[in-house]
Amino acid sequence: MSDGVEKFSTQPNRLPFPFRKLKQTSHSHDDTLPIPQGTNPVATSSQLRFSTSMEPTFDPDLVHAIFKRIWIRKAAERERNDGADMVDSEAGAAGAVSSKRNRPTSANSSALKLSCELLKLFVAEAVNRAATIAEAEGSGKIEATHLERILPQLLLDF
Repeated sequence: MSDGVEKFSTQPNRLPFPFRKLKQTSHSHDDTLPIPQGTNPVATSSQLRFSTSMEPTFDPDLVHAIFKRIWIRKAAERERNDGADMVDSEAGAAGAVSSKRNRPTSANSSALKLSCELLKLFVAEAVNRAATIAEAEGSGKIEATHLERILPQLLLDF
């Protein structure tokens, strides 16, 4: 490049999502972002916090409510399994107290914010990959079949 700037393409490539590298291109696309030469392409946590704070994300209260619902369901399932194990076990019939304490699961605000950002990245990457498949098929609309096709590799990449 004559202006000393590499171009970063947001188009999906063959590398898994978290491990994509900068792509040097000799032509300009609408979806390229300039990155100055000689800079580190890996964002620091403060840069990530700054760059993502401007964009809309999932509501932390909603994500927390989803997490709580899953934690409650898992705790109930564990209690049922532990109860079945106690009945099956003759040693547990003598009134022995379980060494496990039932503590409620919780998440602090930083963990919730990070979970929201990861969820946003996951959804954005899913839409991006599904859109690529739809465009390759000549369709202007993302359909469920496009998402079904990208989902296995997307889950492996995350």
